[in-house]
Amino acid sequence: DTGDNFEVVVGAWGYQAQLVENAVFGVGNTDLEFVLEQGYNDEFLIDLGWEIAADAQSGNWEIGEPLGTEYQNLPYAPDFDVEGDLGDHALVTGNQSPNAGGDDVDDGTTIATSPIFDLTTYEKPYLSFYRWFANGGGQGQAPDDVLTIRLSNGSETVVLDEISVANGDLNEWIFQNYNISEHIEPTAEMRISFETSDQEDSGHLVEAAIDWFNVADSVPAAPTYPLAGVLLDDNGEAVDGAIIEVIGDMLDDGGMSVQ
Repeated sequence: DTGDNFEVVVGAWGYQAQLVENAVFGVGNTDLEFVLEQGYNDEFLIDLGWEIAADAQSGNWEIGEPLGTEYQNLPYAPDFDVEGDLGDHALVTGNQSPNAGGDDVDDGTTIATSPIFDLTTYEKPYLSFYRWFANGGGQGQAPDDVLTIRLSNGSETVVLDEISVANGDLNEWIFQNYNISEHIEPTAEMRISFETSDQEDSGHLVEAAIDWFNVADSVPAAPTYPLAGVLLDDNGEAVDGAIIEVIGDMLDDGGMSVQ
């Protein structure tokens, strides 16, 4: 038995996920080993431990392939995740109906909170993600619902952003990027949460989504660029089998400053 081919998603919180195609499992090959690069990055292809707290009657946060809806010729729930990320899933509100109002947020609040992330080794941590928010309709009341983004360091919590009809781009994927130190002290106990709601009897349509969550350091360590090449001796003759490892910084024009 040569085994069967599978598509395997490998991930864990604090590591960069991998999508492995044509992985072979069979007799004599029941275990595969994968090495993941460290880093906080979540494209929501698998559930890495987000906590959902909700009392809304419908439309609570979940992870899945977005099921799009429309209202008055506008997209309300996204029909796709962010282009270019891993897989086709996102963190979305109410993903069980193709009809606007069929599974949007209604009669309560829904909150998605990340696992803890440690920023004590980052010099200038930046947090980014793509967000979607749509708000409309209503029973005689103007749309006034909000997507609230909070960041906690374990001892205090700040509001990073509030997205609403009044102050945000709606009904499309929008990239958000924050210098964390400008808002709160980075610690080993960081968590981010996304909260939205629609209160009873308002009749508003409320949809939200998050994708491609990432934390990056704007001051990375100097990279190492291994180069296979030829080492010359003092007479200009090639020394067979030499591998040169060059350490330096990339320049704006694509060149490298060698140390």
